[in-house]
Amino acid sequence: MSYSDEEAAEAAYGDYVDTYKEKLGEPKKLDLGKIGDNRDAWVGLGSSFEDDSKAVLAEMRVGSVILEIAAAAGPNVTLTDSLIKDLAAVFVERARQAQKGEVPSASLDSS
Repeated sequence: MSYSDEEAAEAAYGDYVDTYKEKLGEPKKLDLGKIGDNRDAWVGLGSSFEDDSKAVLAEMRVGSVILEIAAAAGPNVTLTDSLIKDLAAVFVERARQAQKGEVPSASLDSS
């Protein structure tokens, strides 16, 4: 979501995760590293609430843009924290490139 300026984005930051993280059962914080101007992520049970399910909510701010990731996996489906971290880093870098007027080129390494 793009806002008119960084201050408006900063004021809106946190609403998404704060609204939905309670739906993750007993969510645990996921460290996304030093990406973006703000970043928060939470991992918990998927909507099935089965022991092997997993869901992730992440929110990152880059300048006047807020990026959100929602991912879920049922039992016997792998959703790794490292994949979420990698996706978040790519989304943040692409937003930064676009804000600088560059063609977004950041991507996941497919090798």
